[in-house]
Amino acid sequence: MAEPIPSHQYLFEIPPNLVVMWAARAIYTIRPEPFIDILPDRQYMYGQNQSQEAKDLCDWLNKAGIKGLQAMCKQLGVGPNESRIVEYSGDGYIIRGNPNSSYGYLYLVAYRVPA
Repeated sequence: MAEPIPSHQYLFEIPPNLVVMWAARAIYTIRPEPFIDILPDRQYMYGQNQSQEAKDLCDWLNKAGIKGLQAMCKQLGVGPNESRIVEYSGDGYIIRGNPNSSYGYLYLVAYRVPA
């Protein structure tokens, strides 16, 4: 990846040599139940963002990834004052989130799991 990785990359173990990686700072609320609100101006695709792999990652995020992570946050009872990583994976992709004790944000990364 030629672009610098997100400033919150220290929250996660990110594998080297990824072709693409998506990152975001989402609004995270827990009432009435956990909800992840992805803002258009707080997300970015790192790497070859016009590649088929980037398009496939976006498709997975929109169809399963974000909803799956939201369900995991609910299942695990992840609070906005915590600093633990929650993750959801499927179909060869993974999305990870961490509130980083921010009381309102969920820092996110997603990518294809390296073979």
